[in-house]
Amino acid sequence: MLTRSNAVTEAYSAFKDGNVDRAEWMARQVLDKDPNNIGMTKLLGAIHSTRSDFRESLVCYLAAIELDPQDAEAWNNSAVLWQSLGDFEQAQLAVHRAIVLQPDFPQAFFNLGNLAGRQGEMGVAIAAYQKAIELNPDYLSACTNLARLLQATDQLTPATELFRKVVNRSPNSGKAHLNLGNVLQMQGNTEAALLHYKTALQLSPYDPILAHNLGLLYEGQGDLETAKVHYLLALQLNSRSAISHHKLGAVLQQLGDTQLAISHLQQSLSYEPNDPTAYHTLGMLWCETGALEGGVACFEQAIALAPDFAEAHWELAQALLKLEQWARGWKESEWRWLAPSYLAQHLPRHRKIGAWTNRENLKGKTILAWAENDVAASVMFARCLPLLKLRNPARIVVECDASVAEWMASLDCVDQVVVRSGKLPKAIDFQISLGSLPAVLGCDKWPDALI
Repeated sequence: MLTRSNAVTEAYSAFKDGNVDRAEWMARQVLDKDPNNIGMTKLLGAIHSTRSDFRESLVCYLAAIELDPQDAEAWNNSAVLWQSLGDFEQAQLAVHRAIVLQPDFPQAFFNLGNLAGRQGEMGVAIAAYQKAIELNPDYLSACTNLARLLQATDQLTPATELFRKVVNRSPNSGKAHLNLGNVLQMQGNTEAALLHYKTALQLSPYDPILAHNLGLLYEGQGDLETAKVHYLLALQLNSRSAISHHKLGAVLQQLGDTQLAISHLQQSLSYEPNDPTAYHTLGMLWCETGALEGGVACFEQAIALAPDFAEAHWELAQALLKLEQWARGWKESEWRWLAPSYLAQHLPRHRKIGAWTNRENLKGKTILAWAENDVAASVMFARCLPLLKLRNPARIVVECDASVAEWMASLDCVDQVVVRSGKLPKAIDFQISLGSLPAVLGCDKWPDALI
């Protein structure tokens, strides 16, 4: 005959072995005879939780709390369930109650960290994980979560130390090697990152995230063919990964396979329709094929999703100008000063001098019109200078490349020419880039048509 004590032992043993059906049957046998058995009540809560039946699980833990309001474990587990059900306020109350009841309870601090992280309270989350680790130095889940938070806040050195600790304690965990590889890659230590990625690949050969991150690593090294292989592998393992479709499309674009790249970007957007960067990449691909209207539509969608997306504005400007939509194109082109791809080659100069925006009166003033790096473009935009002079009786000083200085000086509207990096006159009231003149002057035509 099965005694109550044996039934309790059997219930715990079955649950530990993964036989949750038998564990539940045994727990209910005990509760039929002893409805106030708090251990079996909590075990039923754990069983329901493994089945993702969070509401029933919560009912069990709340019943356990009613039986013993001082049970810190029941309060902590109820906090996890409240969080799973989206009630963060109740979750916070429960986890704090668990900590008050048992101040040395590392799991409660771990769950507090998870909750705070979900709510964007990074400082609270970091402190909670640190406390959990202080109470249990081998709490690897807390180490991992803390390291991820530190990584997300660019505290890469302490994040690396924590990820190394996890790898040292769990050398056969592919996920641990993957995490360490990721942070090493962020630090630019690609050789060490690759070693951990390869180890992770041996331990977890079917992990699509690992394959994707290997693609990122090889792409960062400029090895596009190998990157393509790993992005394809990631998609074989998870064909619905929007980011892998996107990255593969970008690599295919660089390899010159534009049509296939477009297909992968479209697939990416079918899974993640609110990704502005994917619309931006797809827009560039359409423009490469000559489908400028399609490119404009994609750039506009990217901007609708992310209004301050400078690169999308800049690409939109170039497409609009090719379509001869001058006024709008010039206006959008002003976003180039916030677009990293443009700033990498065309840093703005003379920022200490006030910029002219067409709202300032130039009568009796001196304005510096300076050329950007593209000499041919500076000549083209200089054709706006007569219009500037006509509307604003100002003294115009042009700073430009030496190769076009003589031509600039031949313009009747120009009062002085300074070769780039030469000494400027002291009395300059305003400055403007030659490339910004069409936008500021509100030109609705190509500069060649202005003179």
